[in-house]
Amino acid sequence: MIKLLDLLKEIAQKDTQHLLTKQSSGGKTLILIPGSGGNAADDFSSLIKTLSKSFSIYTANFPNVVDVRKYASQIANEINNDPNINDFAVGGYSIGGAMAWHLCRELQKLQSEKKLKKQFKNKLFFIDSGIPNSTAEFAKGLDKENPPRIAVAWPLDVFKRVRAGSPVSDSEAEEKGKKFFNSSELNTFKQKNEGNYLEYIGSNFPPSTDSGLDVDAKKINQDNPWVIEDKFDKTNFKVRFSNMVKIGADVMGKTFKEGDPIIIQKVQEKDTLNKKGLGRETGDPLKPLPPLSGVKVISIAAGLSKDGKQKSSEDRENQIKADKAASTSKDSNTIFIDDTDHQNIVKSPALAKAIADTF
Repeated sequence: MIKLLDLLKEIAQKDTQHLLTKQSSGGKTLILIPGSGGNAADDFSSLIKTLSKSFSIYTANFPNVVDVRKYASQIANEINNDPNINDFAVGGYSIGGAMAWHLCRELQKLQSEKKLKKQFKNKLFFIDSGIPNSTAEFAKGLDKENPPRIAVAWPLDVFKRVRAGSPVSDSEAEEKGKKFFNSSELNTFKQKNEGNYLEYIGSNFPPSTDSGLDVDAKKINQDNPWVIEDKFDKTNFKVRFSNMVKIGADVMGKTFKEGDPIIIQKVQEKDTLNKKGLGRETGDPLKPLPPLSGVKVISIAAGLSKDGKQKSSEDRENQIKADKAASTSKDSNTIFIDDTDHQNIVKSPALAKAIADTF
């Protein structure tokens, strides 16, 4: 008997109509594909709001299990058959950039066959993205790009809300939440906040009640101290770490250093590897899909690394070289958006300006 969830996935994959959703009605047209999770509303709301007066923006969500090349072909055909789309460019964020690369291939194919009714500007925006040689290669790369944390810190009032499952906005998380990837970062934080933090490290778990936390705060004569922890707290685990439960990552009680690699592995299995044909693989490792000849690639990259540090000049030079290789186009350039990381670059007004300036 087929499971309901599997049936819903089949229906999603068979539904080839209306993949595109029009989000704004300006003059220039841009097709955008979101990142992992496939939800454009999550990724592009700020960008759409900023560009809405001058751009007609179309987005294309995707299911978790998807044949990327078939999906790209479907979007290309829908673009071709939409009377409201004329002169346009394409872009994608994170994993969506690789999908956008395949979309460009499909559009070029239609052009070469003289079937494309629209004018594709032969321009691709990679938003902190690129195209890997294979889907498996891309999945393995998540390990290097996501170093495990050794600890995190929240103000006590925010910690209580997080543990209770109350939502914390992205902006508040960026402003108040702290992540530490090595002992030096953690020790520096402690020195700056001496006498104003509670530390629950190793076998020391936070009290399971808010009143217990308040008692600990009174011991150091602070009303709202920082709460430092190094593990996935067992208290209210299924609510606080619901995303971990959904992907089946067995990390309850483990340290972040132990658990983060497990989470990345599960993301690879449940998400990335379910994007069939995401990379350039053809079945012959010596013959990947050919480059995007004639497509101008604008790679718009975050200025901060995954651990929150500003990318050095050497890091940026290496990324420029990597971007040129990942674009597979002779005509490409990289623009860095300072003070942004992979998670928040899509919310930056500077991203909107970079797209508008280079469209």
